[in-house]
Amino acid sequence: MDTAEAVIALGCAMPTALAGVDRLGPVDPEHTVVVQGSGPVGLATTLLMAHSSARQIIVVGGPKDRLEAALKMGATHTISIDTTSPADRAEQIRVLTGGRGADVVLEAAGTIAAFPEGLDMLTYNGRYVRPASLR
Repeated sequence: MDTAEAVIALGCAMPTALAGVDRLGPVDPEHTVVVQGSGPVGLATTLLMAHSSARQIIVVGGPKDRLEAALKMGATHTISIDTTSPADRAEQIRVLTGGRGADVVLEAAGTIAAFPEGLDMLTYNGRYVRPASLR
């Protein structure tokens, strides 16, 4: 993707991500945030979360080059959907959070299967937001 395509993709995805983050409300310094999806909406959401006070930002998605972009945009960890099962991903989230689960999951994958998977990643009383539903 060249620079012009990247700007166009972000220009379309950023309003969706902003609306989701606005609905989310405050993120505290001890929070772990999971972004499901590493497409344009997921990367825009990652960028916004990088400017929050979240302790960890974990992006779940693929392919590898998008996960590398997520790290450049502020993700602290990435989990590939290409090499893991939903159960593996939920377990990795638990390991990264000391067994608690994520405080916030933002679904930006745009697939039905992401919903139950995201719920499995949450801690008790966690928040789940679907910015992708605004597309």
